[in-house]
Amino acid sequence: DMWRTLAERFRTVDRIAGYEPLSEPRVEPDASGVADDAVRNFYMRACIAIATVDPRTPCMVGATRFYNKHRLDTILLRPLSNVIYLFNAFVENTMNWTSGSPAIPYGGLSACCSLHSRFDSSACCQQACCDRAVRFDHSFLNSELQKALAFSRSHRVPVLCDQWGAPRGAGPSRLTFARDLIGLFAIFNLSWAFWEWRQRSYSPFAVLHFDHGWKKPWVDEEMLEVLTVSLGGV
Repeated sequence: DMWRTLAERFRTVDRIAGYEPLSEPRVEPDASGVADDAVRNFYMRACIAIATVDPRTPCMVGATRFYNKHRLDTILLRPLSNVIYLFNAFVENTMNWTSGSPAIPYGGLSACCSLHSRFDSSACCQQACCDRAVRFDHSFLNSELQKALAFSRSHRVPVLCDQWGAPRGAGPSRLTFARDLIGLFAIFNLSWAFWEWRQRSYSPFAVLHFDHGWKKPWVDEEMLEVLTVSLGGV
């Protein structure tokens, strides 16, 4: 009822890109599939409710946890058609935004299981060669995007990278990471959103970094230049 009511309220409003019933579901998937079923069933009910009153605007969904690109098959909403499948392009344990483990700089080497998601069953010999050295580079990013692209091709559905980012303080390699990832998005004609444009002092990802009070911001000029070249065509 809530999503039907919201769709009724906003169906005549311009520039509503989509309805996102769950923002990065946090439930931990397990072998039983109970969590996956619960998330998919919720999406199905919400997206049907939305479509009954606003069939033009897409429903936007992503897999648990945190819009995991390796698990998109768990939320395929057949027979619904006006659905966009979201995934994020953050890579665990990389650069300096991880907690409690050494950061992996872009271009650096890492143990396979430290770089690849534990939900990627095709990586690291199914967890049998975790110590194998893998480089965090353009080739790795390419292979990561193939998971979402394969899902899109297989089911003939649209996918969108809902967020990616490179935190301040991660060193100059973060700019190479950003350029490489944006270049791959262009090659594969993938739409994307950057995390994030502005925020208070606790966010290392924000291009506009405000202290308390939302006074004059500190600007990440380096990342701004990378984004300007891509988004502005400069």
